Amino acid sequence: MAKGINFYTKSGYINMKKIWQLMKTCPWLFVTGGRDIGKTFTTAYSLASGCPEEEDSDEWGIIDDIDFESKFLWDAKVFPFIWLRRTPAQYKSIANDDNHIFTKVFLKKGSKVVVKTKQLSTTYSAIYACDKNEETGEWEINPEKIICYVSSVQSLGKTNGLTLDAANLIVIDEFQRTPSEDKMSREFERFLNIVKSVARDRTNEGKPALRVLLLSNSNELANPYYEGLECIDDVIEMEKKHQTFKQIRKFGIVLLYDSPISAKEVETDPMYANLEGCNSSYAKMAINNEFKKNDCELIKSRSLKDCKRIATIDGITFYGYYENGEAWVYVSNRNNGGTNYGDSWAEHARFIKTNKWLFETYMHSFMRFENYTTFCKFLRIWDLNYWTDL
Repeated sequence: MAKGINFYTKSGYINMKKIWQLMKTCPWLFVTGGRDIGKTFTTAYSLASGCPEEEDSDEWGIIDDIDFESKFLWDAKVFPFIWLRRTPAQYKSIANDDNHIFTKVFLKKGSKVVVKTKQLSTTYSAIYACDKNEETGEWEINPEKIICYVSSVQSLGKTNGLTLDAANLIVIDEFQRTPSEDKMSREFERFLNIVKSVARDRTNEGKPALRVLLLSNSNELANPYYEGLECIDDVIEMEKKHQTFKQIRKFGIVLLYDSPISAKEVETDPMYANLEGCNSSYAKMAINNEFKKNDCELIKSRSLKDCKRIATIDGITFYGYYENGEAWVYVSNRNNGGTNYGDSWAEHARFIKTNKWLFETYMHSFMRFENYTTFCKFLRIWDLNYWTDL
């Protein structure tokens, strides 16, 4: 049984009131859960309806109008906000009037609101509410009624001089890469570039801090965001305890377990019935909100006594030691001194050429890691595509 805050309504969907309440004290919030529990839709619906404080019901009413003066619980305007996907292909799939989430929010609920998308640059578009032209009978974009900007982390993350500082919230939908998607070089750095560009001068202007809501299914634990914030081991501990929420510095992590909707799908969906009893990472992710983890048996912390330093790179240090007459390598985030490799592509290439035997040692299981974070950093070192320029 999950321990901590219950983030579900009675029907099993996410209670967005509790999410917005948490974001008053956690400007960045990661929400991860199984499939089909309404992460994307409930977020979009809540935003479109102005994020009312009393929003904790199991039903979604018809939105007949958008209040562009509505505010979040932290006293910042809801509109316009920024809605991102990871890649340009994902962005293009939602940046059209037939498929973006807000078309679904309004049309599915029989709303009188009409929304349209307009491309503003090569990297982003905007979704507007429309007014009806009484002479022509056509619905036309009202340029003053911007609901949100739409783009991708990959494209917007390498764009300088952004003019989207009117936004008080960034939503990144599906921030974790699925196994079928390609990796993105410097993904976390791209994300930080977007946040910093949008948040520029907010403190000097007396504006509330920019909020970032990141939604996803639980795919790879070693994702760029958890790696960048070095909270992987915190997430592992949360999973062990079945803990639903934890605040770390100024960001929070929400893990959604035991969804009533997921439980019902197990009973009714043939796909999950066919996977019952199978060691399927997809079923673990979709139903139980379990992250994919590798080589956890190699995580064994130890003292640095009798360890000899080999090299340091990317914040981790390799040490050699002997155990029962056999040579081992220990990887730690503790550095007892010495020359470090730099963080450029060339430095990583030089490290790999000089120390390729370290990877062979890992493949032969003669390597131990201080924690899962050091293990993830170790694997990332050997991926030279990661270290290419933005």
